[in-house]
Parts: sequence; C-alpha cells; structure tokens
Amino acid sequence: MTEPRRRRALGAAVLGSALLLAGCAVPGQEGSPGVAAASEQTTLTSARVTELYDAWAEEAHKPIPRDQVVTLELLREPMLEHIDELQLQYSRYSMEQEAISVKEYESIAGEPSEAMIDGLEATYLLAAYTMIPEDDSLLRSIAEEVAETTTVSPREGEFNVDQLLSSISEASETAVSLANAGQPGWFMEFNVADFFTASDSEWLASE
Repeated sequence: MTEPRRRRALGAAVLGSALLLAGCAVPGQEGSPGVAAASEQTTLTSARVTELYDAWAEEAHKPIPRDQVVTLELLREPMLEHIDELQLQYSRYSMEQEAISVKEYESIAGEPSEAMIDGLEATYLLAAYTMIPEDDSLLRSIAEEVAETTTVSPREGEFNVDQLLSSISEASETAVSLANAGQPGWFMEFNVADFFTASDSEWLASE
C-alpha cells in the first residue's frame, strides 16, 4: 500500500472510531531524583512511568520499553491541546470504552486502569495526527516543542524528532490492517513510537 493510500485508510479508521464512540537524575545533571522528565506544565515521575509500563504489559498485553512509555506520555497532553486543529471530535469516554473492549478481547478481568486508558489515548492520538493531516508537519511541530521545553533524565537519551516520526510511520501499515479487520485497540500499534536515541545504561521499570 502506498503512503498516501495508507494515510487515507487509517485516517478513515480514526474518524470512524470517533464517530462510533462519539528515571532518576544523575548527579551533576539537570532533573530531580525520581523524575524521568519535566517541563513547566508536566512532571513525569519514575513511579508514573512504572505505572504506565505495567498497564501496557498486564492490561493490554502489549509490553513496551521504558523509552516508548515516556514518549507516549510526553506527547499525550500536547496532542490533546491541539486536537481541534484536526477537526476531530474526541472524548475521553471513547478511550474508556476501547480499553474495556481490549480487556475483553484479551480475556482480562476487571475495569481498565486510568494508566491503561492514558496509554490507549496517546496511541489513538498518534494515529489521528499521523493519518488525518496531509503530512506530518503538525505532529512534527508538537514534537519539536516538547523536545525544546522538556528536560529528561540522562537514562532516556536525547530527543530525536526524525526518529520519532520514522517509528510512527513504520506502524501505519499494520495499524491499517488491524483497523480493517475491526480489531479493538488497533491504534495500539503506535505504541512503538520512540522519541529518544538509544541509551547505553541499563534500566528497570521499577527504578
């Protein structure tokens, strides 16, 4: 499938879903102990990263590395702030219902946690920003602003906007196939989004 056709197909899937569902700091480095990333508006603690990591692994059955957890959470609120620019009708309730459907599909008991809903929300928004506009200029602008205004723990590495957009693009074809098959949470394929260059240090989600 060519990129324009893939973009149109997934854009239609995003719009269809909307209608249907109407890090600790190193001594000498910037940042605070227990903080994975911080800006004027947001502080992302290591405990919060662990909470999101566990939700992906235990509730969605789609475990992802720490850097991808941090990527999704750093982008989520900025994407919500610009959602009107997509002319997309979006509500948090739609993600709550998607999370319930995913847990049912995976045969996982219990109500979805807020952390799981946050994770799904971030990936849904990435799908929307990737496939609805004609190009990636809006998402690039948001990512560049996040990179410029956010300090991250050295363990995360350095921001790389081009790598982020490339990792998102690579998820598109699989997401289209799952959307066409009607699979709940098809947009979770965008959890591969990675904003950071590889870090040399080892990590544990619980640190």
